[in-house]
Amino acid sequence: MFENPLVVEVNANYHLAHIVEMLPTVTESLLDRWWVLTSFERKGLPTCDHPVHVIPNERDLALGMGTGIENADQIHVPLTRRFSLGMARRDALPGELAGQIEDVRQPGVAKVALFSNSCTVNNARRVIFHHPDDDPLRGVELPQPRTREIGDASGDPWRLMPPADRQILIDAGLAPPQMGPHHRSSRRQ
Repeated sequence: MFENPLVVEVNANYHLAHIVEMLPTVTESLLDRWWVLTSFERKGLPTCDHPVHVIPNERDLALGMGTGIENADQIHVPLTRRFSLGMARRDALPGELAGQIEDVRQPGVAKVALFSNSCTVNNARRVIFHHPDDDPLRGVELPQPRTREIGDASGDPWRLMPPADRQILIDAGLAPPQMGPHHRSSRRQ
């Protein structure tokens, strides 16, 4: 599997069918969150080609898991140039907000605008949009466009496997890239 990996082409029909299947669960997850609508009078917000920004939770990151709508501690999206929406898991709220029941609408301040704009910029794949009368990118470092959506930064899928599974592959003659194909297990048979 590691020497000749299977490449699968996924088309839009599969993606749309998956969205339809998951819609009730995702809707419930979003409605269960604490919503904060922030309005800005002076600061402008940009948007981008992927405007929904998910903020991972530390528990899943420690396990090497990805982040999506269901397990994100927070979800942030700029709605217009003057409004942003934040949705937080209630069990992830800091102590001073724990037990918060009512969603809130709050006026925006410069610090919140900078956070919102950096989320948008860092989640963009190729393009960022903003109103011509606004300058929302001042003070925000612009990354290079992304050419890949998902990837293993280390390039080492072996690190994701439990040691017993790694040993089975080594015993079968497959080895992690740094060990080379001729490595033999030091474990006694």
